[in-house]
Amino acid sequence: MRFFLLLAVLAAAAPATAQPVVKILNFTADWCPNCQVLNPKIDRALADFDGDAVALVDLDLTATRGGELEERAAAREAAGALAAEHGGAEVWADYASLTGLAVAIAADTGEPLACFTPDLSGRQISGRLLQATIIASRPQRGERRMNRPPRCPPPRG
Repeated sequence: MRFFLLLAVLAAAAPATAQPVVKILNFTADWCPNCQVLNPKIDRALADFDGDAVALVDLDLTATRGGELEERAAAREAAGALAAEHGGAEVWADYASLTGLAVAIAADTGEPLACFTPDLSGRQISGRLLQATIIASRPQRGERRMNRPPRCPPPRG
């Protein structure tokens, strides 16, 4: 009940032509078994949110395995460019080699707010995503960052 009340408050506060307040950078690949578990849970969680509040950005790393070295490098570069285009260059630098991980970032600053892994339930992902949208809606840009958001693995760098 409280969950739906908070969703209603967020929806009422957002203008009709609002940009997303949170973007989910989803490190995914066709060959990734963890992605096959995580992706449907993310899709179910997104169904709980207004279409304008959260945007899903799939960073498809399928072509980074197999094939020619140049093709793999091009696929990795394209995914990194897409992450940067959506404000996630820092997150890309931290997790570019992982799949089966999604990171919620503040759409305006790229600040990481939460991570989603396959071991979370769809309900847990919805709850963490709700928390991320509330945090990202706060006006103190640049001050929403968490040292390491919940469920985030240590950066690879």
